Amino acid sequence: MNNQQFIEETKHESGSSLSSDQEEEEYLVKRRQAIHQERNQSQSLWQRLYSKLPDVDEFLSYQTQQELNVLDRRLGQIFYIAFVVIFLYIVVFNFGIKKKYLVTNQKDGVVIVRQIGSQTTSVIGNQTYVWDMQFAGQEDGSIFIPTIIKVKRNQEMGVCVKEDSRCKNDSECSSMYGEGSLCVVDEGKCKIRQWCGNIAEVHYIKDFSRVEIIMNSYLPSDSGILSSLNNDPDDLERAGKQVSYPSANANQFQVHDLLSIAGITNFTSISYNGAILSAQLNWNCDEYRCTQGIQVIRMDETLQSSGKGYKLEQIVWEGINKRTLIEEQGIKIFANASGSVQELSLYNIVLQLSSAIGLLLAARSLTDFIMLKVFNEKNHYANMKFIKTELL
Repeated sequence: MNNQQFIEETKHESGSSLSSDQEEEEYLVKRRQAIHQERNQSQSLWQRLYSKLPDVDEFLSYQTQQELNVLDRRLGQIFYIAFVVIFLYIVVFNFGIKKKYLVTNQKDGVVIVRQIGSQTTSVIGNQTYVWDMQFAGQEDGSIFIPTIIKVKRNQEMGVCVKEDSRCKNDSECSSMYGEGSLCVVDEGKCKIRQWCGNIAEVHYIKDFSRVEIIMNSYLPSDSGILSSLNNDPDDLERAGKQVSYPSANANQFQVHDLLSIAGITNFTSISYNGAILSAQLNWNCDEYRCTQGIQVIRMDETLQSSGKGYKLEQIVWEGINKRTLIEEQGIKIFANASGSVQELSLYNIVLQLSSAIGLLLAARSLTDFIMLKVFNEKNHYANMKFIKTELL
């Protein structure tokens, strides 16, 4: 059957007069149905089952956004209000207030400790002694301040009584100090070969608590080495100078300041026993300036009186078998520095910018949601926004 005959039959069956275009369209519909019927009759079971599967183009369809200019001032107001709020959150809160473009790193630094002036004095009777303390017990990050100095002059190597020994017979001394050691039974002490001449001059250092100590600390950063010297940009007059306690960011202290910070008020006990202190200089740096605080704790608090403090011995040789022994007891101060430094972080900048892009896109998503789910015209807007293409 040719197309014209099929059209004539279709027209006769419809019982009405059709235009040429209508006849052509109706012919195509009937023709498709006839072809589909013929195929179903000739298809096998497997082919018929396969034909019932979802259309591949429909199943793997791709959805893309359509640019739609909606002439509705309400949607424009919602979009721009959301956009401005998100923009202010990113710029003002995240970058301006929270400074999320920075990263806070923990840094460990070094401390150079020194004493202002190298001399201290003591008095025995009417005689004043001056002691040069420039090199006494000074190390990197620590300093020793003597409170008592005992001087044993003209010691010679020989056999004499050891004052801090205890014995009942010679065997006890021999076992402790070697062969040839004897026990002086009347005194209950061992007589051994040692440096003899244990009579000591005892010097009590005057005003040890007034000794000035400088603790210059340095911390590494991406911008260079940070120094505890006064670096306040608003105080150019004192730039690069020491700052005395109790001023803010102090790096110059008197010994009694450090003792007070550690909670020590009995300076008389300290003058006899000494103390071991740990001074922690704590830095806190933002992108513009640094502040520094100090924390001091006593490390020998739990020890007995005989074990407290710090002891140091110095020897002055006066010949092959002759010397002067200087025993010092006092305050040992260990200092270290650490802190937090805020630095520019490329990673944080990229992270915040990525978050900003996502949040700004959320303004459009919010507007679409209100347009398609809330407004009375939602069906109309949905028909305009979502259009399915014809199968090519």
